[in-house]
Amino acid sequence: MRALLEGLFYAALVQANLRDIQKELTGRAGLPPVGEGMVLCIMGDQPYWEGFRNSPACHGWEAMLMEVAAQIKRQLGIDSCFVDIGFPVVQKGGNGQPSILLEAVQTRPAC
Repeated sequence: MRALLEGLFYAALVQANLRDIQKELTGRAGLPPVGEGMVLCIMGDQPYWEGFRNSPACHGWEAMLMEVAAQIKRQLGIDSCFVDIGFPVVQKGGNGQPSILLEAVQTRPAC
C-alpha cells in the first residue's frame, strides 16, 4: 500500500507537469507526444511480493489492494498494475558508471 501511495504522489507530479514533460520529450528527445492516460506500475522482485504472501498479518492483501486500485481508477482515471520481476541479476554501478541489468527479467502479474 505504501508503494501505491508513493506512486500516486509521483503520478500527481507528472500530471501537474505533463505539458512541460511532453514539450521536453518532443523537443529534446524527438519523441512523439505521450497520451493523456496514465498507468501506475508497482514493480518488485519475488522476495518483495513473497514477504506479503507469507505474512499472516497481510491476510487478504491482494484482494484489498486490487479494490483500492479499482477505486483509484474510478475516481482518478489512473490504471494500476503490480508486477513481479522475479530475481533480476544486476551489476551495481559506481564511480560514475550506471548499474547494468545482466540477466533478462521475465515479469508476471504480482496480484
